[in-house]
Amino acid sequence: MIRAIRTGLVVLGAVFALASCGSRDETKPIRIGYIPIADCAQLFVAESQGFFRDEGVDVELERMNGGAVILPALMTDEIDVGFSNVVSLLLLAQQGVGIKAIVGGPVTNAANREAAILVRRDSGKNHLLDLGGSTVAVNTRKNIVELFVDETLRRAGVDVAQVRYVEIGFPVMEQALRSGSVDAIATIEPFFSKTVDGGGVIEVADYFLGAFDEVQISTYNIMADRKKPSIRQMAGVSRALERATAFIANPTNSEKVAEAIAIYTALEKNDISSIGLPTYRSEVSKESLFKVQELMLQRGWLHEPVNVQTLIE
Repeated sequence: MIRAIRTGLVVLGAVFALASCGSRDETKPIRIGYIPIADCAQLFVAESQGFFRDEGVDVELERMNGGAVILPALMTDEIDVGFSNVVSLLLLAQQGVGIKAIVGGPVTNAANREAAILVRRDSGKNHLLDLGGSTVAVNTRKNIVELFVDETLRRAGVDVAQVRYVEIGFPVMEQALRSGSVDAIATIEPFFSKTVDGGGVIEVADYFLGAFDEVQISTYNIMADRKKPSIRQMAGVSRALERATAFIANPTNSEKVAEAIAIYTALEKNDISSIGLPTYRSEVSKESLFKVQELMLQRGWLHEPVNVQTLIE
């Protein structure tokens, strides 16, 4: 299932060819922006298992609140590599920003679920069709969660024009649902499992699977026109993340993976085995980018198609 991105080093060479007239001081660490959630497990494992060190690359992991912070930081050279969902990636590409996806991240499918639309058990809204005219909490307006919830509802026959989306952070969505401030929440692990374990709520759908059987939702990205990091450094970062992807895929490493996730998130090691985790693939999925782009075009989030190939080569 895991396919290493063997063409990645060639891609990186092409990306940085424009910068060959200058070079970065390689004594400076590579700054990588991440979100403290399990979706970034490849990064956590690569650091905790010493894969970056093995590649001769010094890194600094910069904890950030989300793609809305990470991508601007990448554009202003505050970080060198940024983890982001593919919707944000495509939105930036439409604006002409020279951003490149160099390593793939989490993939959701039926075997590895991590997201859900939840409602109160006593709400009378026990099915997707019941959510017409409802208020639904998403973590960020006009981004990946709203896009996939909207598509899931549309495919179920809901008039999505009558659905009201409100922006509420994942950590406080449960409170909003239980207080009646919203009719439904579009949540993700670890908040999904914790909310269900609290009782009184039911899941009506997985909003990723409601749209597609499988889709890569995030990637690790760089700015294409930068003279830094160096080709050697970025090749090392890519190899380290590829090794981490293969490490995670080996079930005998599950305890070490849980330890790595616990270090960089608010999760306890013992809790990690009970939550849903995605599949991780180091290859950037062109197919997923095209799928997501089509949904964005249908909703007017993109004015015209993005040249997806330029994002990965």
